[in-house]
Amino acid sequence: MRTKKAEIKQGGKIWGKALIAYFLLVLFFLAFVFAGRSILCSSQAKGTVTEISKSFNRDGEEQYLLKIAFRDEEGTSYEVGQISEKYPAYEVNQTVDVHYNPDRPEAFYLSKESNQ
Repeated sequence: MRTKKAEIKQGGKIWGKALIAYFLLVLFFLAFVFAGRSILCSSQAKGTVTEISKSFNRDGEEQYLLKIAFRDEEGTSYEVGQISEKYPAYEVNQTVDVHYNPDRPEAFYLSKESNQ
């Protein structure tokens, strides 16, 4: 027959294992998200910030639209945008490094080095 102390100890081991499993799952998810973004956005180009405009979302909160123009490896021009709740760390006419998905150029991100 188990004692109350043994049951509590066993329950603690189960929760400890569950916490470790949860932590590993979150870690793998984050690795997938960041690695996946890099893999999908495998092409890179120099782009130019063409517009920064302020608007308001449905809740009346400020948001900013950052538009970037760039050409892909074949010379096709694109203008893409991203919305942010914070004012972008870029200026109009600033040159930025655009990482984009060659199959879907609207799927892109800017390098951290771009804002220097």
